[in-house]
Amino acid sequence: MLTTMPLSGQSNQLENIVEIEAAYIRHLMEYTRWPESAGTNNRPLVLGVVGKDTAGLGGVLEYGISEVALKIKGRPFQLKKFANAKAAGVAGCDALFFLKSEQGLVDDLIKSLKGKPILLISNISGFASKGGMTGLAMSDGPKVHIIIEVNRNALKESKMDLSAKLLGLKKGVRIIKE
Repeated sequence: MLTTMPLSGQSNQLENIVEIEAAYIRHLMEYTRWPESAGTNNRPLVLGVVGKDTAGLGGVLEYGISEVALKIKGRPFQLKKFANAKAAGVAGCDALFFLKSEQGLVDDLIKSLKGKPILLISNISGFASKGGMTGLAMSDGPKVHIIIEVNRNALKESKMDLSAKLLGLKKGVRIIKE
């Protein structure tokens, strides 16, 4: 599940990172347990991508849904794109990925969605430390390592959890708050 990618070819690097982030988002949703009250058991899960998508993450996810027929928990999932976090429908998603364009709004976004059974994910630096549920952090060096940062307190407040299969990984997962 965890991926390391050598830094070669500057033009392909961003494209590869976006594809890896899309895979991580899908896996995070696969290993998430929503409360029964969220009603996710009998319908497709809805993933929202929020912000200005300059890297093309939404396109990679759309390709996975339409061309590869990716599934989450054995069911098809839906993708919704939102120009910003104030757009109508954001709170109706099961998971939200906040793009870096929303960095200045992170504190307000987390406060407005606190306690709701919506998996909050971002690659914004320090997202999980600020109250987000899961952050995708990249290490520096000759190889890029994506580390999943998990804020267990934020998950518990929303009556959600991540599978022990994910949390038990010795490498690639960092628990921010217990």
